[in-house]
Amino acid sequence: MDRPAVPEYRTWQHLAAIGFAGVCAWFVFHVGQRPPGLTYMDIAVHEVGHLIFRPFGELVMLVMGSGTQILFPLALAAFALAFRKDLLAGAVLLAWAGEACGDAAIYIADAPHGNLPLLGGSGEGDWTRILGPEHLSKMHLADEYARNVRVVGGLLMLASVGLSIYAIWALHRAAEPASASSRAAIAPEQMWR
Repeated sequence: MDRPAVPEYRTWQHLAAIGFAGVCAWFVFHVGQRPPGLTYMDIAVHEVGHLIFRPFGELVMLVMGSGTQILFPLALAAFALAFRKDLLAGAVLLAWAGEACGDAAIYIADAPHGNLPLLGGSGEGDWTRILGPEHLSKMHLADEYARNVRVVGGLLMLASVGLSIYAIWALHRAAEPASASSRAAIAPEQMWR
């Protein structure tokens, strides 16, 4: 029995997911800002994180702005992969989580300087307060923390690309014709049909 042909649109969708991961990586790691399409989504998830974690104290509330921004797409990716077995959604969501890490790293690195524009317009940023004297007193480690978060973001984006490459390989493998040994098992009268 012949295997089905590879649905070409699925291959193109996974190539587009690889392109999405590349664009996200270029923006957050090279340009130093969010990709335009994700700006408002990132801000919304970040601010919802502050609201959800406000009852747990100021430090947790401040950290979980960026934490929720990263964990939300990561949780969606885990759900898509574990329960829906959807490699395309998983790849796109992993790229988004990687972008969120890159965005958080930019925010963390800016803590000692306070140059980034803030949603409220003025005041101290979350990471300036987190790493400042009122909480952790670790402002001197801002660059190191940012670098570590950036590495995690890069790994998530690589996982996204790897997942899409695996999906393309699996699609083409499933569409390969039957092996020679299985063709030999075909009855001679059916061979020429």
